[in-house]
Amino acid sequence: MVFFTNPYHRLVIDSIDDSDTQKFASMLKNISKEYEIDVFFLHDKYADLNIWRDPFHVAINPDASIFTNDIQEIIFKEIGD
Repeated sequence: MVFFTNPYHRLVIDSIDDSDTQKFASMLKNISKEYEIDVFFLHDKYADLNIWRDPFHVAINPDASIFTNDIQEIIFKEIGD
């Protein structure tokens, strides 16, 4: 099992209080430790890229496949481990 956070546009990330983001990250880290599940924090990795249709949805275009490719890499790595 693998957990990852969904990516969001910078507008969405900036609208969330930092303390809420930290609480969420802490919760996921605790779950990760307790159940030995890897967690990948991708929510802000793509925030500033020009791949967004709107603040909540990655556009359907060749440049937007970066997220899909990264998830594929994570899954293949986990299967290999």
